[in-house]
Amino acid sequence: MIGACSSNAPIIGTFSTPGPGRIKVASVRWPVRERDSWRACESWSVDLAEIRALEEELLTAAARRNPERLSELLHPDFIEIGRSGRRWSRDEIIESLANEGIRDAVITDGWDIFELAPGVALITFVIRTSDRVSRHSSIWTWASGKTQMLFHQGTFVTAR
Repeated sequence: MIGACSSNAPIIGTFSTPGPGRIKVASVRWPVRERDSWRACESWSVDLAEIRALEEELLTAAARRNPERLSELLHPDFIEIGRSGRRWSRDEIIESLANEGIRDAVITDGWDIFELAPGVALITFVIRTSDRVSRHSSIWTWASGKTQMLFHQGTFVTAR
């Protein structure tokens, strides 16, 4: 299940954006059938600063080498398409990052957030190191009170 809840039922309600860098799903309900009754799903409000902080945390050696923290931040169904084009599972990424060597210092910029559906946001940003630039996108979900990354892709930016 992705997001706060899911269903093939239509969405009832409207979206609103209360201010810069903040998404609020207001009065949106995806009806979900539970036994013989329908319940309304949770609304989701996410602050771009919170997601950016989580993304930036994932760039640190402290988080990358901590399998417990990665397990908290990465959704159980997480996949990554690496800059090389390789597809990584959650377990493969956690294992790979635990054994990662020293990384170059990074600078990030160009942060944007897009609401895809209730409880689902797309984050895009650029990473710059001393010798390369790459563009990144992540899909974050919110369910059961947890914000987790479901998908990530990094792509090298070539010189023109």
